Amino acid sequence: MKKILITRKLIKESEDKATKTFDPIFNNNDELYSQSKVIEMSKGCDGILSSLTDKMDKETINKLPDTIKIISNFAVGFGNIDLDAAKKRGIAVTNTPEVLSDATAEIGILLILGACRRASEGIVSAQEGGWKWSADYLIGKQLTGSRLGILGMGRIGQKIAKIAKSLGMIIHYHNRSKLSDEKEQGAIYHDNIKSLFSVSDVLSICCPATKETENMINKETVEYFPKGAVITNVARGDIVDDEALIDALNRRKIYAAGLDVYKNEPNLNPGYNKIKSAFILPHLGSATKDTRIAMANLAIDNIDEFIEFLSYPNDANFESDIYELIDWTENKFKSLDFKINRLETKTIPLLLASKHISDDYKTVLIYMHLDGQPVDPKKWNQENPFIPVYKIKDNESFIDYDSNKDMFGNLLF
Repeated sequence: MKKILITRKLIKESEDKATKTFDPIFNNNDELYSQSKVIEMSKGCDGILSSLTDKMDKETINKLPDTIKIISNFAVGFGNIDLDAAKKRGIAVTNTPEVLSDATAEIGILLILGACRRASEGIVSAQEGGWKWSADYLIGKQLTGSRLGILGMGRIGQKIAKIAKSLGMIIHYHNRSKLSDEKEQGAIYHDNIKSLFSVSDVLSICCPATKETENMINKETVEYFPKGAVITNVARGDIVDDEALIDALNRRKIYAAGLDVYKNEPNLNPGYNKIKSAFILPHLGSATKDTRIAMANLAIDNIDEFIEFLSYPNDANFESDIYELIDWTENKFKSLDFKINRLETKTIPLLLASKHISDDYKTVLIYMHLDGQPVDPKKWNQENPFIPVYKIKDNESFIDYDSNKDMFGNLLF
């Protein structure tokens, strides 16, 4: 039985699952391990189930035991992991998207409501008592008829759009590419952020944190918004320049902010504490029991499947299974001129879940570098390796997933 280190305490159902699958090292006291302790405790382990609170930087990864084959991150992103360092060590990195979309979208709507309807001020007034009703007491912004801009129309963004539309909001969005009419559901596409921000009475940030999106809300871009706009963030703190947003709030360019994430978590920029219109939560996006169990179980499955497929190439049927799957994929996407290279080497993990093909699911190969960036499959070679990593339902398309960068990187087999 393979041995893994689980760096944070999981909900009991997930720890029971891990016990059935692996020889796990649990963190029974939910201690926040230092980097040196993670290195020490991972000796003899095949994988690490990490959390966003674990700083897996270059120095830490370089000191991990040679036995470590995979870091399975208990999160939708990889912000705590140095992907380049992991790649150089030959350590795979996975995450847990999709299973938290519903819960995170619910928090996204809560941020919009809380910021627009001055919930923070209302809570304080109710707790202090003695408040007096008047016709203009704690008047906020009504959602009906207002324009919601969604920055990043992936799964979470689409779910927020659906709920917001039911509340009478008019949906606008910016994405790396335009969605199909079916997925847009009447939303209005903008091909640049200036255009989107200029019509956003409320903005919901749902995009992944990348080099391109870091500090996308900054001193310059806040000026694109209508005066009195509301900015909410359910994605990652790195996307917002806190000082720029605090300044915009103080001078009332921005009416209110709703944040579930922020830089330097859990330490909030003290400037927000002085702003009554800041509605701020402690990163509760995925904080429901069902979602946290699903995330942890997926992280466990990621390790299990990865380790299993490391030995799968020795199976006599491996090559024929791969080519059968490739033929199916090429046929599916021939209208997109989507041609897949015949893989001529087994020197990298070929995570092709051909044995998992069923009537309900087909495994579709979407290629990416080990650092998490999608690539053109025609450019594959031994010096530029990448692996197929994503499974989608038969009625969904490659184009849909190509437009959702946050969907890449997870070994959903």
